[in-house]
Amino acid sequence: MIFTVASLLFLLSGQLMADSLYHYYPETPQLIAGDTLFVIENGAMNNAERLLISTLAGVVAQKKPRIFIRLGAGYLQWLDDLQSRYGLVLDSAFKNDPWGLLSHFKSDLADSAYLLCRIGESSMNVATSLAGIWRAVAVDESIEPQAIAAGLHLKLDVRGKDESWCFQNYWPQFNHGLLIQQKETVYGLRDYGPLAKAFTFFDGNSAFMREVMDAADDDSPMLGWGDASQGEDKFVQAGSETSVFTVASDHAWNLSVFSALKTDSLYQRTHVDVSIPASNVHTVTFIMSDGDNIQWLMNDFSTNEKWFASPLRGQFNMGWTVSPSMAALAPTILDRLYRDAATGPGRDFFVCSMSGGGYLYPSYYPDLSMHCGRLNAYLKAADLNIVTILERRRGYFTPEALDSYTRQSQVIGCFYMDYSQYDYYAGKMIWSNGKPVVSAKFNLWGNFDSPESIARRINLLPKDSANPASYSFINVHPWSKSLEDVRQTINLFNEHVQVVTPEEFIKRIVANVPHSPAKVLRNLSSPGKEKMNINVYPNPTGTGQTDGVTETKIRLQASNFNLPQRVRIVDILGRTVREWQLSGLSEKRVLLLSWNGYNQDGIPVPAGVYFVQVFQNMRVQTRKFIITRH
Repeated sequence: MIFTVASLLFLLSGQLMADSLYHYYPETPQLIAGDTLFVIENGAMNNAERLLISTLAGVVAQKKPRIFIRLGAGYLQWLDDLQSRYGLVLDSAFKNDPWGLLSHFKSDLADSAYLLCRIGESSMNVATSLAGIWRAVAVDESIEPQAIAAGLHLKLDVRGKDESWCFQNYWPQFNHGLLIQQKETVYGLRDYGPLAKAFTFFDGNSAFMREVMDAADDDSPMLGWGDASQGEDKFVQAGSETSVFTVASDHAWNLSVFSALKTDSLYQRTHVDVSIPASNVHTVTFIMSDGDNIQWLMNDFSTNEKWFASPLRGQFNMGWTVSPSMAALAPTILDRLYRDAATGPGRDFFVCSMSGGGYLYPSYYPDLSMHCGRLNAYLKAADLNIVTILERRRGYFTPEALDSYTRQSQVIGCFYMDYSQYDYYAGKMIWSNGKPVVSAKFNLWGNFDSPESIARRINLLPKDSANPASYSFINVHPWSKSLEDVRQTINLFNEHVQVVTPEEFIKRIVANVPHSPAKVLRNLSSPGKEKMNINVYPNPTGTGQTDGVTETKIRLQASNFNLPQRVRIVDILGRTVREWQLSGLSEKRVLLLSWNGYNQDGIPVPAGVYFVQVFQNMRVQTRKFIITRH
C-alpha cells in the first residue's frame, strides 16, 4: 500500500479526532433547494446511450450534479423526496431524449471530447476511467456516428485497450483514495466513477486486481463488486490484505446526485434511553444482514414486502444493518429509512453492517486501527452505535483482536459472525474494553435453521438475566428469509422469551451480566505499550552512501508468540522503500534483519528521515530512524 502523509501521521500518533469525518468520498458542490435536476428515463435509452449519459452525468457533476437517471423501485421514493422534502426542481424536458440532454450539457465537456470504446469489453472500463480525468464522455462504437453528428470530437480510441494499459499509463492522474471494481456488463456507478476521478476496472481475482488494490492509499473504499464466481471472500480478502474495504454498489445509480445532498443531523427515532432490567426472561434480538450492500438499500429494500416494505414491520422489534458510508454517499436515503422506521409497538433499529465502513475481514486488515478511528466519526454521523463484524479466520474472537472496534467512543457493543458458519461460536459472549461482543447463536438462513428448530431450542435456554446464555442474537439472511420467517419464529416462543431491538439487547447485557470494569486494552500503536520491542541501530546511520553501505540492523523481540507478518521501511512521504514478508520469529522470539540502504529497485536511498513499520496481527508499530550521507 502507498502511505499518505495523513495515514503515516495517524500511525505515529495512534489517534484521530473522533468528531472529524475523514473524507473517503469526494466532496462535490452541494445541491440546495431551487437547484434543477434534469430527469431522464432509464427505459428510454439503449445500453450505449446509458453509458454515454452516465459518464456525462459524472463529468457535469464535477461542477454540480444536474442529471438524474430515473429507475423504478426505491429510486421513485428517493426522487420524490428530492422534490418534496429537499426542494429540488425536476425538469423532464429531456426525459426521453438522451441526445437532447447531451446537447444541453455538451459545453461541460473539455473540447466536446469523447472516448471511443466497445461495450462489454475492457475498453468500456478504460473509457469510464478516462472520462473523469479528461472531462469526456464514453461512446460505444455503435453510436459514434450520432456522437459526431452531435458535435463531439474524438479524444482517443481505446478499443482494444484494457485496464492494465490504462493503469500503467495514467494511474498518477486518478484519485488514489477510491477504486471502482465493475463488470463491463453493468452500468451502475458509471456516473460516480467520472465524478470521483476513480480508476474503474474488472479483471477477476487476478494478480492485476491485487496490484491495483496495493497501489491505492491505505484504508481506501472500493465501490462495486468483484468476481464472486468462486466466493466473495476471494476479492474481499485480497482487499483486506491491502487495506481496501468493499462497498457493495455495482448496481447503484445516481450517486453523483445523492452524494451532493445534505441533511440535518441523521437521527434514529427508536433509541432506548435507559436499559430495561430483564429478570426471569430470555432476551432475543433479530438482525437482518447484508446492509453493507448499498445497491440493495437504494433499489428494492424499501419497496419489497420481504423486507422494509413488509406489512409485518412494526409488529415486533427488528434489527437492520446499514453501511455508515451511506452518511456520505446517500444521506437523504438513510434519513428516509430512519424516518420510516417503525416506532411501535415493534420498533426498527439500525446497526453498522459488516465490518465497518465497508466489507472487510478484520484479522487481515493491516490498518484496522486507522479504519476504526475513522469509522467512529462515520458512526456518529449516521447515528449508529453497534457494529456487526464478519471474520474470515477463526481464532480472532478475542478482546484483543476486537480492541480497535470497542475502544471507539461511539460503540456500545458488537455482534460477531464467522464467515464460513455465521453461528460457529454459538452465542458466546466476550467483553472488550468493558463492552459486550456477542456472537450469533442461531442463523435464520436457507436450510441452516428453521423457525421451528430455533424456537424449540430457545425455549429451553436459561432465563437468568445475569447469565450470558440468557441472550440470543439471531442472524436473518435476506436472500433466503423474510420478515414472515421472523414472525413465525416469534410466534413459537414461550412467554418468557422477549424480543428486543439490538440496542436494548446490548444495554440489557451491560446492565445485567456481571463483567469487569472497562479498561483500555494495550494499543500496540502507542509508544511505550508495545508487545513487540523494536530497535533500529545505529541511529543515525550512514546507510545510503553511494560508495559502499553501512548496514542498518532492525531487531525485533516479542513478549509473546504473536508473530509479525511483515516489516517495511517507508520514507517521510510514506513511500515503501523496502519490505520483508516474515515467516516467524526464532524460538527466543527474536529476529534480526539487516538492510543495506538500497530500495527494492537496487538504488541507494537518499539521506533523510525513515520509519520502520512492523505489522503484527492487526497492529502496526513504528520506529523512526535517520540516514545520513558522508
